[in-house]
Amino acid sequence: FKNSLEVCKYYIDEWLNACLLQTQLKKLKLVIGSGLTHRHSILVPHQYKSDRDENRPLLLTDARNYLKEKYDVYEAPPLYEADEIVDAVAAREYDRARKTDSKIKVVKSAQDKDARSKRGVLFDWTKSFHFDNPQCWHIPAFDEGVGHMELKKGKIKAGGSVFFAYQILMEDSADEYSPRKYLPKEFEHFGKGYGDSAFYKDFAPLTTSKEVFQKVVDKYFEWFPTELQYTAWDGT
Repeated sequence: FKNSLEVCKYYIDEWLNACLLQTQLKKLKLVIGSGLTHRHSILVPHQYKSDRDENRPLLLTDARNYLKEKYDVYEAPPLYEADEIVDAVAAREYDRARKTDSKIKVVKSAQDKDARSKRGVLFDWTKSFHFDNPQCWHIPAFDEGVGHMELKKGKIKAGGSVFFAYQILMEDSADEYSPRKYLPKEFEHFGKGYGDSAFYKDFAPLTTSKEVFQKVVDKYFEWFPTELQYTAWDGT
């Protein structure tokens, strides 16, 4: 559009207002981040998010400046992801409310699936026309239970420690992480055919987070019974 920036600002405002209306909250605080994070230096087989296109939206800088001019914005410190700050604030509030037996006053709002494994109250603002998940999610602390999980149309939808286990065992395509994705051909039989349905069968009966994480360890020993050596993205 000739007025693309104005259109961009309009939809930013509309989306944020819709989040406030949907959650019945009165205030919002935005967290933004930029640059490399600590995850980029982790020596895994494939560097964190290194496949991402270096091109950026033409209005990205203008949009960030608009957020900082109009809204209460916190910029994540160097090497931190914005999502990590959001998770930390929500977890701190959750712990406070739990300790004082009072109401939770902070709702974290995120599309990032990592948010589903961290304790707090979550609102997922993914939206096609209406919000895909209109209700807030209660994500319990690990010592409170395993969280919740359902298998719908062959796909796992979950929150809490059981979803954290899901991320550890299965592939997180957004973060380019998978314990089995970069295995050479001779190792492909480890965990072959282990998908969402198999995960659900293994983890649905578990009732404590200790059992959940023990099951994760057991699966790793099953897949990699001896040791595993690999070359990291930097040649190490």
